[in-house]
Amino acid sequence: MLGKYQFLLTIFLIGLTAAGAPSAVAAPEHKPSPHYSIKKIKRLREGKFRAIVDGVLCNSCTRAIVERLKEIKGIANAEFDFEEGYLWITVAPKAEVRTGKVLRALRLAARKNNLGTRFSITEIRNVE
Repeated sequence: MLGKYQFLLTIFLIGLTAAGAPSAVAAPEHKPSPHYSIKKIKRLREGKFRAIVDGVLCNSCTRAIVERLKEIKGIANAEFDFEEGYLWITVAPKAEVRTGKVLRALRLAARKNNLGTRFSITEIRNVE
């Protein structure tokens, strides 16, 4: 009896492989503008910022990024819109955050997630 189920499972798995099993859904691709490179901006001053983050594979990635960013002094809020592929960072009034701290938080989030990816900000804009 067990042999019959093993045979059916094997046929099912072969069918999935041949049909192309659904792959992981990643955040949408954006074309970044070189004018808004994280390398050109040294500090984030009070306001709201929209960033494009590469390397995000799943909601676990977004959770790890948001948790790390919220630990930074001066960041009032951080949210990740996975469907749109944007990271929203709100810097508290009368506060400044060095972009190096933000990049370090991304590295630590990638290490915590342990999926073998690296997160990088390809574009960041002040929207308020």
